[in-house]
Amino acid sequence: MATLGFDAAKVRTGDGKKPLMILTDGEHPSVENPAKLLEARGWKVVRIPTTGGELDLSALREAVSEKCTCLLASFMLVNNETGAMYDVKRAASIVRAACPDAHIHCDAVQAFLKVKFSPQTLGVDTLTVSAHKIHAPRGAAALYISPETVKKKNIAPVIPGGGQESGYRSGTENLVSIAAFAAAAEEGKAHLTEHMERVRVLREYLDSRLCELNPLGIVAKPVKGAIPDIVNLTLPRIKSETMLNFLSGKGICVSAGSACSAGSGRLSHALRAFGTTDDEIDSSVRVSLSHTNTEADIDALCTALAQGAKTLQKF
Repeated sequence: MATLGFDAAKVRTGDGKKPLMILTDGEHPSVENPAKLLEARGWKVVRIPTTGGELDLSALREAVSEKCTCLLASFMLVNNETGAMYDVKRAASIVRAACPDAHIHCDAVQAFLKVKFSPQTLGVDTLTVSAHKIHAPRGAAALYISPETVKKKNIAPVIPGGGQESGYRSGTENLVSIAAFAAAAEEGKAHLTEHMERVRVLREYLDSRLCELNPLGIVAKPVKGAIPDIVNLTLPRIKSETMLNFLSGKGICVSAGSACSAGSGRLSHALRAFGTTDDEIDSSVRVSLSHTNTEADIDALCTALAQGAKTLQKF
């Protein structure tokens, strides 16, 4: 809604030029797919490189350097597959300086209650978070809309119907999930510093255990400035799905690429944007940590990874 809803509200630049959308080249499908739809509607879409997990701010400056027609920009705060944390605050300031009227969105789903931020400190107009990333039921999410955006009427509904959610999104609300989301958010905020420190300690322990697996060909991708909650591993000529099934048989849940697109058969465009080769992508798994995990969980994971590396092969 933050992207297509803006398109519904503002479909002309007023100067005869194509409207411009800017986003990172490794965005989640929830942003990438609407961007493709806008392209089909005649928008120009520029994807900013994120090689090595860093947002290319020089490329962003170049994208907005000419007489600006940028109407919409979207930058994820944390990449869901690599854990890379992008400098959304600087990116937003660059866009805003060149295009004061641009609408700036942030996908903060993977960062919510894992790092400290607010829409105001990031300098964005809209921001999305999701319940399932903070141990609340799947199917509930939230869209922050700044008062200025409401005042300018820069968002229009894309789902017509009964006019729920102040007219922004029609459909009967799932009140139970919304209440659970609110409770999880309150609990997470109250213990944010404690939970962040717990995950940091767990990640240090995981890194030390993964070093023991390097001789087996299991390597963690180094990502500068990444959050500790996510690590992407490259396997020794073992297909991701093969290792996932092996680990699942031992009661261990990891993923290959974006969890919501698992089983699609497509190689991760986020990892490709990071600079990973197709062969490496086909042999990559993502491990996610939580404050609810333990050192024993990590030991079980690393033991199973070692067993898999010794017994599985890539077909």
